[in-house]
Amino acid sequence: MERLRYLARANDVPQQLLVEEAAAALASVAHEPHALVMACRQMLIHHPMSGALVALAARMLTSDDARQEAWRVVDEVHSDLSTEYLIDSFPSPTKVFVSGWSEHLHAAMAERPDVYFGTNLDDADIFLVDAAAGGPHWFLADDGMGQTLADARASGLTCWAIAAYGSVLPKSLFDAAAARAGDKGEVLELSDFDLVIGPDGPQRVTGRPLGSSCPLAAELA
Repeated sequence: MERLRYLARANDVPQQLLVEEAAAALASVAHEPHALVMACRQMLIHHPMSGALVALAARMLTSDDARQEAWRVVDEVHSDLSTEYLIDSFPSPTKVFVSGWSEHLHAAMAERPDVYFGTNLDDADIFLVDAAAGGPHWFLADDGMGQTLADARASGLTCWAIAAYGSVLPKSLFDAAAARAGDKGEVLELSDFDLVIGPDGPQRVTGRPLGSSCPLAAELA
C-alpha cells in the first residue's frame, strides 16, 4: 500500500519508470480482484494523462494472471523502439520545437548532435508533440497545446506526434482518460499531424485510425 501512495504522489516521472512502479504496486494486490480494480481506478485518478498506465491496468484486469501480465507489460515497455525510430526519422540538420518536456526528444538529441531545440515556432522546422495518450483519431496533450499546434500549422511547420508503446487506447478508454484529465488536458485531432512515430515505426497520417493492442476493460471506461 505504501508503494501505491508513493505512486499517487509521483509527478514528472518518465513513463517507463512510472509503468514499472505502477506494475510493482498493482502486483501487490493482484490476487484480490476488487482491490485491484480500486487500485487501478485510484492510480488513474492521480495520473489521468498517462495512456500507458491505462493500458497496464486494462491488461491486468482482463488477464487470467494479473501479476504475470504486469511484468509482461513492463518488459514490453522497456523494449519499445519509439525513441530509436524518432532518432532515425529526423532530417539533418533540423530544429525541433516542443512545448513542455519530451523524454523521447531528449533521448534522441543525445544521439543526434545535428538535432537542435527551436526556441520558438519561427525558429523551428518541426513541431513535436509527445502525446500522453492516443485514441483512434485523437491525442491527449496538456491544455493549451491545441493553439500551439494551430500556430505551428499556420506557420507551415511539419507536425509530428510521438505515441509510444501502450499509449494508444480504444475509443472508450481514450474518452474516459480525456474526461479524467478535465481542464488539465486537451484533445488534439490526428488529422492535424503529418507523421506519428510509435513502436511500429513512423507512419504518415492518411486518415486511417491508429491501432491499439490495449484490451477493453469495462471497469475503466
